Amino acid sequence: MHKIGVIGCGMIWKVSHSGAVLKDLSNRLKVVAVCDVSREAAEAAAKETGARPATDWREIVEDPEIDIVVSCTPPHVRAEHAVAAAQNGQSLLLEKPLARSVEDARSTEKAIADRWVSCVESLFRADKSLPQRLMREKRADCPQVNFCHSLL
Repeated sequence: MHKIGVIGCGMIWKVSHSGAVLKDLSNRLKVVAVCDVSREAAEAAAKETGARPATDWREIVEDPEIDIVVSCTPPHVRAEHAVAAAQNGQSLLLEKPLARSVEDARSTEKAIADRWVSCVESLFRADKSLPQRLMREKRADCPQVNFCHSLL
């Protein structure tokens, strides 16, 4: 079972990803930690998922138990979270846009390639296949830099 940490427990998590992770893929994925800058949002998501709440995103990316980080954060902070998670060997499911600048996008891509982790970039649409695709693409035998778009 793959263990997931969620950064950003607002609308995008609720509308686009929680249903797939908590219902459709619950036999393969388990949310173990949720983080939001709002203590109330983190605690509400923790209650829904059975995960532990946090308000500091570093708790998610520094947790060796977490295999996949789902980042549902605003674009201006997404690259920092993605680079840190990739450097810790965690695969990523990122919302669009990947980053706010070409420089941030390149640093994210480099961190992903350097650690041979998978990355799926999602458009803001509910797509239950994204977590499955992320799990399928995580392989130890070659680098995975997969910027896929959901076009439902």
